[in-house]
Formats: sequence, C-alpha cells, structure tokens
Amino acid sequence: MIKFRHAMLAAAAALSLAVAGQPAAALTPDTVWVKAGGTGEATVAAMDDCVARSNNVNVPYTPGYTTPGVAGNVGASIGNAIMESMFEAAARRASIPDCMYRLGYVRMRATAEEAAADRKAKTPQARSENLQAIYAAPDFAARFAVAARRVMPLPVVGPDTFVYREMRIDPTALTVTQGVVDKGVVLEGDVQRRGIATLANEPTWDGLPDGIPAEAVWVEIVVPDADRTARNYWCWHKPFMRGAWQYCVSVGPEGGYHINRRIALPSVVTVPAAVLGEAGFNDVDFVLHPEAKDPLDPIHIAFAVRKVDNDGVTLAIDRVLNKNKLIIWSQFAAFDAKGDAVIPMWTYRLKLHHTGDGVTVAFTQDGDGKPLPPDDPSRCLQSLTSSCT
Repeated sequence: MIKFRHAMLAAAAALSLAVAGQPAAALTPDTVWVKAGGTGEATVAAMDDCVARSNNVNVPYTPGYTTPGVAGNVGASIGNAIMESMFEAAARRASIPDCMYRLGYVRMRATAEEAAADRKAKTPQARSENLQAIYAAPDFAARFAVAARRVMPLPVVGPDTFVYREMRIDPTALTVTQGVVDKGVVLEGDVQRRGIATLANEPTWDGLPDGIPAEAVWVEIVVPDADRTARNYWCWHKPFMRGAWQYCVSVGPEGGYHINRRIALPSVVTVPAAVLGEAGFNDVDFVLHPEAKDPLDPIHIAFAVRKVDNDGVTLAIDRVLNKNKLIIWSQFAAFDAKGDAVIPMWTYRLKLHHTGDGVTVAFTQDGDGKPLPPDDPSRCLQSLTSSCT
C-alpha cells in the first residue's frame, strides 16, 4: 500500500502541474503576483522559493466515510489512497499562493498582452523583465490599489460556544447511554448548523458557477488551515450526478476572497482543503445574509467509544446525515487515579469512569469553560474504514 500511495502521489503531482501550468510561472492565466515596492527579479525569486517550499507540504486527506464489510473496506482503502494522493498534490499546489501572500504579494489581474508575454517567457530573466515592465507601467499604482484592497469580512454567527466545525450543539438535546459501554455510543443527539445564510448579491467572478439561485443555502464552517489557524468558510453545494460540487468561500490573509471547490455528498459539508483556495480576489463583492431558520436536513452526532484499555479511552464523534456517516473528531482521554477520563465541553463535562472492560458515562453541567479539545487523528484514524487504534 505504501508503494501504491507513492505512485499515486507522483501521478497526482504530475496531473496537478499539468493543470496549473509551469510551476514557477509568474502568472496564472489571468493574474500576476505583485507587491508594493516590488521588482521583477525579487518577484521571480519569491515565486521560485514558494514553489520549492511547496514540496515539503504534507496535509493528510481524512474523509472518514465508513463502508461495511471486508470487500467494502478494501475498496475504500484503495479509494482513500487515491484521494489522499490527489489531495496532497492539490495542497502543495495551493500552498504556493499562501506562501506568496505571507511574503506580502497579492494577485493583480493581468492583461491579455501580459499573460501572452508570460507564456512566451522561458527563462527567469525573461520572466523578470516581463514583471519589471508591469511594475514600471504608468497605471500600475491604480491597478495595484484595486488588487490590494481588503474585501468585506464574511459573517460570523455567534455565540462561539458549543460549536464545532459546521455544527451548533445543544447539550440539553444529547442523550447519555446507560450501563457499561466497552465499544459504541455513549452520548448522542441531533444538532443544528453553526450558521445559515443566503446571498444578498449575485457574484459573477472566477471560481463560482454562474446563476447561483437566490435561495441557495450557504453553511458556515470553521476549521484550521495547514498552520492550525482557524478559518471561517461559507459553503454551498451544487448538485452534480449523485453528489455535489462544494464551493467554499473564505477571506485570505491578504484580504481577498478565496474559492475552495471539491466533490462532496449532497448537504454534507466536507472540510475544505487545509490550505487556502487557489484564487484570491479583491476586486469583487460577496455579500451573505444570515438566516435564522435552517431548511436543511438535521445532523445527528454520536460520541462513540472506539477502544478502552488500562490507560484510558479513545473516543470519536460520528456525524450522520442522510444515512452517510463521517468521523469528524477523535481524541484519547487518560484515566486519572480514580479511573475517570474527562472530555471538557464548555460548561459541561463528559466523564467516563473505567468499569470492568468498559466505561460508565456521565454528562454533567459542571464544566470549567474549556471547549471540546482539538481533533487528534493520530489516535483514531479518520479513514474510509474508520479504524481506530
């Protein structure tokens, strides 16, 4: 499987470069990297450095969809290896603009003549000269001002307690399992979505499809980027065959909108790539209007014990929507001297007491305000086979 994964990584990387064009190119088909006080030579050097750094990016793909049976697990493992390879290649490619933004560069729309000149440039010197001509153009300052402006922030629906990813948890709606549990559900219930919104305008910009219906439902999700910084996304699903295209919009560190697109299940918000989307647009508007009512199907979550040993208990959260199960969180909680393992949940606590080969469960309103701990996939692998060790 390791050799297979490496082969898929190489194939996906090749596909990635074939789609993206030359890895060190100064321009995408319609944008150019520039910064205040920049030069052509420095910009080319920065781009080449970011491309080199992208080779060290390693972001695991962990979808977590479960599949029953041995045959299903084998097929799922192969599919997971393919998706992981493609996801890692995409993450490396998308890390390049993230690197450029952090160096102070922004994307500026390129003219047709500028894009054509870049495609003809075959050497660093030629690329540098093309960029220097853009920097020296009389209209550069005006074009740069448009590219560097900060867009309107995306809405953040509060409060920020009892929220995880795209879910808003009502602790009073969760049910505790009675008796000793050695494996299986210990706490479960239906939850709401963190935030729901509709479009207040009709954006017509690269990365989003034309004709988004006014009633389209956008869902808020907050997940960490590759550097573990929490990022706020709003995602919409466009039906596609039996699944959907998921479009997620966020605001990047440079102040522009980013688009992240991937295949997903209908109405199931899949975590966007753990890097910024590949487009950063500052010269567009994207306005959302938060809604109070959630018209989508309810989400069911279940805290489930995966393993109990003398040291502690491994837990996972299974999210079930439209009969599709996804492992969205996992964590190991150590037993203390009294045999108790505690998972904080804001003003509540999930306490698991070591009893025989399993645990007994209590969910009490005596928390210290600490949120649900971060996901630890090293303890419970979020894979298609949902295996946990």
